[in-house]
Amino acid sequence: MTLFEINEQIQKAIELGFDPETGEILDASALEQLQMDRDEKIESICLYIKDLTAEAKALADEAKALSERKERSAKKAESLKNYLQAMLDGQKWKSSKAAVSYRKTQSVVVDDLEALKPEFLRIKKEADKTAIKEVLKAGAAVSGAHLEEKQSMSVK
Repeated sequence: MTLFEINEQIQKAIELGFDPETGEILDASALEQLQMDRDEKIESICLYIKDLTAEAKALADEAKALSERKERSAKKAESLKNYLQAMLDGQKWKSSKAAVSYRKTQSVVVDDLEALKPEFLRIKKEADKTAIKEVLKAGAAVSGAHLEEKQSMSVK
C-alpha cells in the first residue's frame, strides 16, 4: 500500500533494479529507459521516496512498540519468578504442565571498578566525531580524520 499515487511504470522499474535484501541500486537501466516526461519521472521518484520513508518510520515505530512490549513481558516474568522463588523457598515442585527445580550457579560481582587491574577491563574505542569536527573546522589537522563536504538532499 502506498500513501501517494506513484506511477506504476516507475514503481516496477525501481523494484526491478534494486536488491530486495539491501535496497541498493543494482541496475538503473530500466528506470533510465522509461519513456516519460522528466518532471513526471522526478515527481514519481520523489513520491516513492516519501512513501518508503513513511514506511520506514512506521516500521521503526512498530519495532519500538514491540521492544517496549518485550521488556514489559520480560520484567513481568522475572517478577513472577522472584515471587515464586520466595513462595517455594528452595523446594522443588512439579505438575503435569510445569516444574520448578534449582541448580547452583556462579556469577561475578564487581565491587569497585576502579580497583580492577587493566587486564580485567574492556574498553570500547570510539571516535568523538563532534570534537574532531570542531578541531578540523578551526583549521587544525587531526591525524586519521578529515572533513568531507557532501550535499544533503531532502524530499518533502
